[in-house]
Amino acid sequence: MKAHKKIANGRAGFPDTLDVEDLFGHAVAPLGDLDDDGLPDLAVGAFLDDDGGTDRGAVWILFLNSNGTVKAHQKLSSTEGSVRGLDDGDLFSRVTSLPDVDGDGVEDLAVGAPGDDDGGDRRGAMWVLFLNTDGTVKGGLKISDTRGGFTGVLDDEDRFGWSGAWLGDHDGDGHGDLAVGALFDGDGGFERGAVWVLFLNDVLEFVAVPGTASPRAMPFAVSPNPFRSQSTFEYALSNASAVRLLIFDARGRRVTTLVDRGQAAGFHSTTWSGRDENGVPVGAGIYFARLEADGRTAARKIVLLK
Repeated sequence: MKAHKKIANGRAGFPDTLDVEDLFGHAVAPLGDLDDDGLPDLAVGAFLDDDGGTDRGAVWILFLNSNGTVKAHQKLSSTEGSVRGLDDGDLFSRVTSLPDVDGDGVEDLAVGAPGDDDGGDRRGAMWVLFLNTDGTVKGGLKISDTRGGFTGVLDDEDRFGWSGAWLGDHDGDGHGDLAVGALFDGDGGFERGAVWVLFLNDVLEFVAVPGTASPRAMPFAVSPNPFRSQSTFEYALSNASAVRLLIFDARGRRVTTLVDRGQAAGFHSTTWSGRDENGVPVGAGIYFARLEADGRTAARKIVLLK
């Protein structure tokens, strides 16, 4: 080692804003050159940050100088950076580097929230976040026991999202995949742990944008799928936009319209209970959901069981 630089509260250009027991530094991940200044940047988790509520967690995006000091920063939490949907005890902080997943030229980030309570007590979650060059969040998707198209079985206290690793296109389908650790998984015995390999072909759909040469991603997930009584549709908007979400049958006939209004940037969800425009239950079979927003279109096949 030829030199060192410590980044801490009020040191090396980092602001004097950390609170007692924030646990800044609980996880770190390189971001590549997010701001295109020729220098790599850094994501740092603050495990017990209390922005917006107790122990919700936070991530600091640090833009670094060549000597390791901080020239600028952006915090991602319940109150900063356009992150929405965190609850008390989520522990949103377990950072994992991602490449440019959505094809916009900016590196992205996965963040585990191992205390998330979707589906049960502290089952955990993993957020896939699409970043702007200033470190703020323009969109993303939550993967948990009840969201993001995840069909595995998580138990209480599994702490899914404790760790993560980008696998690249592991199954050769053109979409990158992600490994996620569940530190306290009890399969086979108390707290033995587990790793889930997530094949993300059903999470991100890449579609061409009129007038551009490169695609953008529209995060759009359906869960559960197949379903019997109700399915949830989740999507993220980079900008405020008019949104239409429609259901079609296998012959291309419109069954119902779930959303037809303007919506703000951020995460949104709605449900379908397998009924048509008049509230009449439709038959079992294959249906298609089409999302139109922000000049883009994404579609998902849905299977309704009876």
